[in-house]
Amino acid sequence: MLRRFTIEFALFSMLIDGGVVMLALRLAAQARPLLDEWFPFAKPFTTPPELEFWLYPLFGWVWVMLLLLFGVYDGRRHFRFVEELNSLTLGSTLATVMLAGTLYLGKAFVVCVLGGLGSVTGAIAGGLALGIVESFSALLLGPEHAFTVSFVLLILLLVVRPTGIVGRRGYE
Repeated sequence: MLRRFTIEFALFSMLIDGGVVMLALRLAAQARPLLDEWFPFAKPFTTPPELEFWLYPLFGWVWVMLLLLFGVYDGRRHFRFVEELNSLTLGSTLATVMLAGTLYLGKAFVVCVLGGLGSVTGAIAGGLALGIVESFSALLLGPEHAFTVSFVLLILLLVVRPTGIVGRRGYE
């Protein structure tokens, strides 16, 4: 029998959470072509997107590890339902952002460093420069290399001008 504050219950909860995340990802990939008629503005899919098999357990593992990091599975911390709900909401939100927004977070980092830290006009200039460079690299090299080209641009700019496009020396 599983009791709420035991290690067995925590392990069982982790297993269930990871399984639900893998199942949800699989169902979302299969249901995506069916949504074309409801969302005409979305890119049409004729077949479900192909995801490699190892991605499903990886996403489940990352989800469980982030929830574990926020102490969702620690029964000693949650004596009230509200405390448990707060931890679960925070952990789930951060896990969702982590799994869905990694690409956008990387681009935001490149834009900020390109423009110069602490400069709003530099961030605008960095965003425009990154957009132009990624568009041309997608045209010339293919869209799969656009993200790599943006990081190569970042490295080159840091070698030539470490403060960014508009950044000032000594900014902290």
